[in-house]
Amino acid sequence: MANNNTPNRRDLLKLLSVLPAAAGVSSLVRALPKANNSSGHIILLVFDAWSARNVNLYGYKRETMPNLTKWADRAIVYRQHHTAGNYTVPGTASLLTGAHPWSHRAINLGGRINKEYQNRTLFNVLSPKMNTVGFSQNIYADQFLAQSGSGLNSHLPFGSFNLNDRVIYDAPFFTRDSINAYSAFEDGIVQHGKGIDGSLFMGPLVRLKATRDQAVLLPKYGEGYYNGLPESLESYTLAGVVDGMINTLESLSKPSFVYFHVFAPHDPYRPYARFFNAFKDDGLISPPKPDHPIIGNPVQLKRMQSEQLKYDAFIASWDQELARFFEFAQTSGLRDSSTIVITSDHGEMHERGVSGHSTQLLSEPLLHIPLIITTPGVTEQKNVSSLTSSVDILPTLTNLAGVAIPDWVEGQLLPLMGGQEDPARSVYALEAGSNSAFAPITEYSFAILKNDLKITRYQYKNYTGTEVFNFVKDPDENTDLHDQNDPEIATIKLELGKKIAEFGLAN
Repeated sequence: MANNNTPNRRDLLKLLSVLPAAAGVSSLVRALPKANNSSGHIILLVFDAWSARNVNLYGYKRETMPNLTKWADRAIVYRQHHTAGNYTVPGTASLLTGAHPWSHRAINLGGRINKEYQNRTLFNVLSPKMNTVGFSQNIYADQFLAQSGSGLNSHLPFGSFNLNDRVIYDAPFFTRDSINAYSAFEDGIVQHGKGIDGSLFMGPLVRLKATRDQAVLLPKYGEGYYNGLPESLESYTLAGVVDGMINTLESLSKPSFVYFHVFAPHDPYRPYARFFNAFKDDGLISPPKPDHPIIGNPVQLKRMQSEQLKYDAFIASWDQELARFFEFAQTSGLRDSSTIVITSDHGEMHERGVSGHSTQLLSEPLLHIPLIITTPGVTEQKNVSSLTSSVDILPTLTNLAGVAIPDWVEGQLLPLMGGQEDPARSVYALEAGSNSAFAPITEYSFAILKNDLKITRYQYKNYTGTEVFNFVKDPDENTDLHDQNDPEIATIKLELGKKIAEFGLAN
């Protein structure tokens, strides 16, 4: 992982990560410099697998996040913000580099940013101007932090806010070589590049260990949870994560760029029981939609509806804990002196035969994600309705910090944050996880969004097709406009073809 100006801090963090989260971080804070919250920080909060579709601030009928809604009363709310990838690896890499997946080539599960872009992250760009701090509860995103090298001044270990210590590569003796340790152990032996169940032998052992840990930790930390403690390979509490973020921010002694990649509300959905019960009988059941033809083994409707209920309850549980973070930001002066960006790496869906985000689909619940920014001088809610993209985060924060925007950036300045609304702008998303990161992309899902229309090209051996939806008038994507004789659709289809050729995608 990245070098730290205080050599023993990360080892201390790692040792503390095996203790109860709140107690461990509190001990750490007492050992760090006193906070100076009058300094202008840039704080980027990424909530994993968080879809705008399930947030009442974005029109959802279920009140999942009242505290976020209140926070947004003095914020810029981007209503049509989209991610460049439909799961963590491409989505996070695009957010951190300001480049699309076909450029940074982090397209596979467990994949990394290519050599050309690995020193082009937000940490590398901002470190000459600010102190940089990074933390991720997502093991894949944590690898991007490690790739940032000396650009990341303080890399908080993966387990810093967790309750137990299960991840091998994060051990203190791998501090200087965590990337190779991850490849050898977590990705190579346990997951085989396919996730936890990639190994027939190690996968079940990991799950058995998780079950045992739950049995030990639940009596002490699990009160109020519906079906066990939340997990990100290691168990954690929502309150412990908020404590960790607050205590980290209190420890800052100079202007800093701080990145928190929080696992909630990613599955497994482990909400507080009170929220699950609150939504259970509210009558809000999503209507069934046809299974998509690209889905080989569609999830049954009842299971999708059950998972959506738990997902919403988990979002609401996270919002309850966020209230303490929002109160801290207000009372400490952070809100009035710093820029706080809240967004996601990708969304989540429970429809069309898919429950989660392990899919080749580029449906709106996966691509449409929240983006809320508070910054000094914003005293009321401002709304931006034009299309924006996750690749816009890097140039916007770079410009905010007074650093020249690098020439490799493929995004643009966000409206009301130095940029202007562009009603005719095109934004893009790519799923190409079945391809090698080092070879031409031959199978993919590629979407272009422009003028309220989203056109998606699916190019696979088992399915080829093009879909057209009006994501504003038809956000549920019920009416495919592909066969309509519409000049605007024809024009965007031509642009789609040109971009496929320009980006080196097979046609």
